[in-house]
Amino acid sequence: MARSSIVCVDASFVLRLLLGGPGSGNAENLWEQWGHGEVGAMAPGLIYFEITNALHRLSVGSAITVEEAEQFLGLALELNIDTISEPFLHRSALLIARKCSLKSTYDAHYLALAQDLNADLWTADRRLVNAVKKRFSWIRFLGD
Repeated sequence: MARSSIVCVDASFVLRLLLGGPGSGNAENLWEQWGHGEVGAMAPGLIYFEITNALHRLSVGSAITVEEAEQFLGLALELNIDTISEPFLHRSALLIARKCSLKSTYDAHYLALAQDLNADLWTADRRLVNAVKKRFSWIRFLGD
């Protein structure tokens, strides 16, 4: 499983866990296993910005109501994901984004943290997995 007793999760993982969709059963099973096995979940501090933005966009697009967006955000905030926002993370993310030809550094922040912690990164973002799996063997896709 993980290379350490810590795993990293990205916003797509949390959104799949809360909202359902492809891979949501895997997300639920993993979250339950980690809770019972005392595996800590970590993410860069930007995770809650991304979750909040995604929920807002879903509510503006009428996929969920404003009330549901607020409820899902509350649930996300209660998941006990430890966050890190240290300067080294931004520097590492910039390098990773360049090396992997990523269009932005948001995903690279998750990769940088997982690399620093020697932890697996779990995501529901197939595009990200396909872009970096040759370089980072520890990225895990919920659909697998």
